[in-house]
Amino acid sequence: MVTHAFSRELQQWIMLDPTFRLYLRDEYGNLMNLYTIRRAFAKGAPIFANANAGHNNRRFNMREYQRLMANYLFRFSTGTTFTFGSEELGVGTTQFMPVPVGFYDTIAKKTTTSAEAFFAIPR
Repeated sequence: MVTHAFSRELQQWIMLDPTFRLYLRDEYGNLMNLYTIRRAFAKGAPIFANANAGHNNRRFNMREYQRLMANYLFRFSTGTTFTFGSEELGVGTTQFMPVPVGFYDTIAKKTTTSAEAFFAIPR
């Protein structure tokens, strides 16, 4: 499981993977979020991991990570209500999910066909 955190300083979302002690940068050195990572994987664009990334005393391998993340980058969801220290959707929260135009999802109560809306900067 990865974390998608908003950096107020950078005014952007950033993907952090605590399992691999990982964050990713694009070819220009910009920190990446789940949306930009998915687009880069699809295009075959270069992605760079932080130097100390790895898991269980093994060096980080981008090809292995791409294979691992292929399934997880297809479908995103998040809650609409958050509390300090929560890791999962709490009671009474609504799941928010981006879906393709014409796609129906029975899990999410709130969907959008706009990646921009899903990854909008929090207010």
